[in-house]
Amino acid sequence: MEKRGTLTQFALRAVKKYSTHIIVVIGAIAFLTLVGKFESSTLLSYASKIQVEFILLALFAFCIASGLRCLRFRVLNPSPGHGFEMLMLTATFQIHRVIIPAQAGEFSLPFLLNGRFGVPFNQGVMQVFLLRAIDLMFVLIVFLIGSQFYIGEKSVLSSWISFAAVAGLLIAWLLFQMKKVSTYLMWLSQRLAKRFKKRSFRKLSRAFGGLRRYVHGLSNRVFLKIGLLSLLIGGSAFLNFFSLVHGLGLPISIPEALFGFGLVNLASAIPIKLFSGIGMREVGVATFFGILGLDTEFIIFFVVTFSFASFLFPFVFGGGVWVLCRIKALATGHHFN
Repeated sequence: MEKRGTLTQFALRAVKKYSTHIIVVIGAIAFLTLVGKFESSTLLSYASKIQVEFILLALFAFCIASGLRCLRFRVLNPSPGHGFEMLMLTATFQIHRVIIPAQAGEFSLPFLLNGRFGVPFNQGVMQVFLLRAIDLMFVLIVFLIGSQFYIGEKSVLSSWISFAAVAGLLIAWLLFQMKKVSTYLMWLSQRLAKRFKKRSFRKLSRAFGGLRRYVHGLSNRVFLKIGLLSLLIGGSAFLNFFSLVHGLGLPISIPEALFGFGLVNLASAIPIKLFSGIGMREVGVATFFGILGLDTEFIIFFVVTFSFASFLFPFVFGGGVWVLCRIKALATGHHFN
């Protein structure tokens, strides 16, 4: 019995220590298994359409978006830590988002902020809710505008300037309404808690109460900075999507890209995810290219390669950040965790 207990503890420690490696290996096996189902001639035909320069542009856009996320974290947490430490935290957070199932990687942020900078855990949770709400606002706006483009009503918005202006104004307006929205959500959850007298509604009421207190403690200047950075992050994320689709051999128009970007990211917001980040995002990608009328075999190939590239980018960014931190540590003698 003692030996069995010792083996069980050893196995649990091994899984905890090497969980990231295990997930990467499982993802690689799944990728190779799916790709292996294609005939070599078909696979070579699809692979020949890949444009490396667009893949590199997509990676560059991802790194820019990640750097902007780091700046956004700094706006909400201005005092703690060194800039490189926040950059390292951002890289770790990006990896957690793709390896932890069911969108739970988002909630690694409070643990990272608390462990590295001593930010109160509740404050970190409120930041997750706030930033996710802002990002979803941008995605929803892009999806609605992209739908207008795609349906053919191009007269609604006829230029990139008008698109950026409308998106920026809508996001700014929604941001400055966050205080009112948080107050309304708290009031609604309190009403539900009184009406149904269930524990889940009481917890929801306390959560929205905490969100309201946190949001009301932020100045309009902070909201303005967050709004601007969120707009730039959204633009970089769109460039990442557009370039990646082109790089994988499918040239699409700007209207189609706007529609697809919104659709894929809205699907990604649904917390259903398997290993290696595979889940509703892939369903969104497959749905989008099904709407475009592509054949099933190409859609499968595209979804697999798109998912693999999206999974790989955070690790490339994290590796680059680690190298930068090592160079900085050698130059200054300051160690970055």
